[in-house]
Amino acid sequence: LVLVRKARNAEPPKTLLTDPLVYQGGSGTFLKPTEDIKHYSEDLGIDFEAEIAVITGDVPMGTKAKDAAKYIKLIVILNDVTLRNLIPVEIRKFFGFFNSKPSPAFSPFAVTPEELGSA
Repeated sequence: LVLVRKARNAEPPKTLLTDPLVYQGGSGTFLKPTEDIKHYSEDLGIDFEAEIAVITGDVPMGTKAKDAAKYIKLIVILNDVTLRNLIPVEIRKFFGFFNSKPSPAFSPFAVTPEELGSA
């Protein structure tokens, strides 16, 4: 996050080390693991990064952080795609990232927490 903000000449949030950073993004679709990333123009600042996604079952409202792990069903790597040049406008709207988050692609496999063991 610090490097991404630095690349945009923006400061990281003052609460970066104390408050979880969560964003709401939506694309509505997913790409196949080997599918080409669709984009209209590199002028939109397209980039991608590997992220770890956690897929949960139903998590009751009010679940404490110490109890959350028991709701994890799968862990998967995904290719997160971002149109960086659209983000500043969306941030000013205080509504999340939608136009700047095209479809991500999940890896062709996922693992359960049990398969990872203590790794």
